[in-house]
Amino acid sequence: MFSTVLSACLSLLLLPSASGASAPGTSASRAMSQKKGAKVEEYQPFRGTLAEARTMARERNVPLLVCMTLEGEDESDNYDAAILADAGFRQRATGTVILVSNNVPHATRKLTQVIDGEKVTREVCSRYPEGSCEDHMRTWDELYFAYAVKGELRLPETIVIDVNLKPGVDSANNQVTWRFSTGGLPSVSEITGAVGRLGKKLGQGLTRAEHAALAAHLARGRIMTKARSWPDAWRAWLAILAVTKDGPFAAEAAAEAPLAEAGLRAEIAALQERLQPGEINIPYGRLLELEQECADLPIAKDLNAQLRKVRRRKDIRDDIERFELEREAEKLWSEAVDFATQGEARKAERVAKKLLKKKYAGTPAYERARQRWPELAD
Repeated sequence: MFSTVLSACLSLLLLPSASGASAPGTSASRAMSQKKGAKVEEYQPFRGTLAEARTMARERNVPLLVCMTLEGEDESDNYDAAILADAGFRQRATGTVILVSNNVPHATRKLTQVIDGEKVTREVCSRYPEGSCEDHMRTWDELYFAYAVKGELRLPETIVIDVNLKPGVDSANNQVTWRFSTGGLPSVSEITGAVGRLGKKLGQGLTRAEHAALAAHLARGRIMTKARSWPDAWRAWLAILAVTKDGPFAAEAAAEAPLAEAGLRAEIAALQERLQPGEINIPYGRLLELEQECADLPIAKDLNAQLRKVRRRKDIRDDIERFELEREAEKLWSEAVDFATQGEARKAERVAKKLLKKKYAGTPAYERARQRWPELAD
């Protein structure tokens, strides 16, 4: 077995530019098809920088898995088939943010895939076809300077990292929970075991799809909280907590959800205090809007009960009945105008006749209808 110890000076000398001559390597075979119904995403190494990978691992609450190989070194070349092409490894790796790093460019080939129902053809690395050569070369220097031990790496390297741990002063090795750096090949079970142990410690992780969805909820929750739009904010935080109770997204949602609920309840209470005889239109109208906005929230049943109680108040009962009648008339007016605008004259007249009944006399919508359809008025 031949292994390579990479030192600081050699790491820079061994790095050809992306435009330099390529040294084709052995292509990794594709992962085996996943079982139907298995909740596992497609194997896909991360394509960003080391800093971006750390952020993604932290947000997804999953291990960061680093697989480094050195071009032309025997065990590094064997690593592709023995580790990266293994179906069990690939399945476990979907529960991580995995960085596959190799130091040279290779020949490229065209890969055609069906994405969102459409065929997409792109150029990929012949050795690591999940991305481009730029993708697997991008983190090479970063990984060396972050995880070298006393200035050296013994390649191939496999490293499992907990990005939540505090890094060291001179390197990030304090975050390493397991590594295989003998210069030989680890077994797949050793890698998946180390990933599994860290995953158990971290708690529930997010898939890439879940992360994308929850990141959108997180952004919306923050925006709606700032805007004091409490139903939308609370809904966003609850959407995150419905998926996971672990990780930074869940931690923020768990802290913010009670505040959004408290803000919503305070708004409802303030609106009810403003309900005074002759002055109900704005607060009561807003309460009705909140009733609709909160229909899918835990407060819905309680809010409905509060509104029923409000409608029984003797001091504002007549005002509420008038408000409800005018609101009903406005709906008929809008429906009639929509039909007229669409050229549906008969349908518009049928709705207008309903609006022009004595029941709605005196409402603003009734008066507008009399002017628009005088021939239908009694």
